[in-house]
Amino acid sequence: RCVLPDNSTVIDAFMSALCNCAQHLPNPPEFSLSNQLPIKENKTVSKNMQKSSNENPKDSSSKPAVSKTETILPDSWEWQSDNDTPVSYDAELCKVLSIEYAKKPSGNYYFTLGGYVYCIDFATMTQTNTTTKKRRCVHRHIPASSTISPSASVQQVASEESRGTTYDIPEDGVIHILLLRGLKVNLENSKVNILELLESVSPSKNIPHSLGSSFFLTFPPEWQPQSKTTELFPLSPETPEWDHVAQLFQQSMPKSACTIMSVERIQNKWLWERYFQHRKRLHVKNNGIVNEKELFHGTRKNEPRLIYEGEDGFDMRNSAQGKWGRANYFAANATYSDGYAHIDAKTGLKEMFLVKLLTGESYKCDPDSSLRVPPPIPGSIGRSLQIEQLKYDTVTGSTGGSQVYMAYDNEKAYPAYL
Repeated sequence: RCVLPDNSTVIDAFMSALCNCAQHLPNPPEFSLSNQLPIKENKTVSKNMQKSSNENPKDSSSKPAVSKTETILPDSWEWQSDNDTPVSYDAELCKVLSIEYAKKPSGNYYFTLGGYVYCIDFATMTQTNTTTKKRRCVHRHIPASSTISPSASVQQVASEESRGTTYDIPEDGVIHILLLRGLKVNLENSKVNILELLESVSPSKNIPHSLGSSFFLTFPPEWQPQSKTTELFPLSPETPEWDHVAQLFQQSMPKSACTIMSVERIQNKWLWERYFQHRKRLHVKNNGIVNEKELFHGTRKNEPRLIYEGEDGFDMRNSAQGKWGRANYFAANATYSDGYAHIDAKTGLKEMFLVKLLTGESYKCDPDSSLRVPPPIPGSIGRSLQIEQLKYDTVTGSTGGSQVYMAYDNEKAYPAYL
């Protein structure tokens, strides 16, 4: 049970955090946001935030029924055309987008239209054509009567979970109550993260400041439930996810040159958490610029399993000296990584990774084998991050007919697919 102020930014942030912490539970919790809760008889509402002695807290009789809104109006969704004119998605897709956004506000949704696969990133509100890489802005418009962000005022507060509790009433008399049932797994950690997110959007003396600086961890929306830290999930060729990976591969490796035998999604919670936290750090360091790219990587004689099941993932200590020094190398074209692909001893098939790489601010240069770390960023001393001298995040150049990117640490790359 949580009392929220009449602030759409705070409410949206809270609902986003709630959906994120619930998305991987086997039995998702039931929750409703309402401003039309019935008043309980003898309920005390005051401004002192102290327990009332009018009732016995252990008394469980005559619990009030909770009023819920059954109908949720779908949001309207639009994409920005080349001449900056908003174009509406069709009604059915708007319904789907509203549902997917409500479940995972920071996730992605893939759909097929006109022979192309598109990815909508809810976190950045952008639509990307996975083939042409054309990116457009997306706009979400919330109906006035949406259950997610109610705005009507209420003067009466009641909750069977907190009988005998009194609350501060804001001067404008606006209160929203969130009732949540069934969320038991990692509840304490979720509380901290939700409070932390609320504090970031609406600083208040009523929210503890001693919550640390951790970020709320979310997993990719396509991930499936798993019982182990690391699991591989084979993709079906009939899915948009398979098509997305295959299209990236076949941009430089056409079907006539080779056949994709399998694509496996790698779900390593340990490596993902490190990658996720580093992405947040880059976001702060670079004023929102993380430049996440999907690139290829071959492991030569090293078994891919040592990377996707390892503690450090792509480990710099195993890197050989290259044209841009000792680094982890990643290529935009699969043809380049094909020359470094691992050959499975049992099947004789080649294997390579499709990697998520945080390129951040990348330094472009010709080959320079003396590099050990990216060079300093000119004029970075005056940036908001109070560090005397910032460095570029990665180095990039061209070789073997492909753009390549070099990372000089172990945190910027995640092995997404094999």
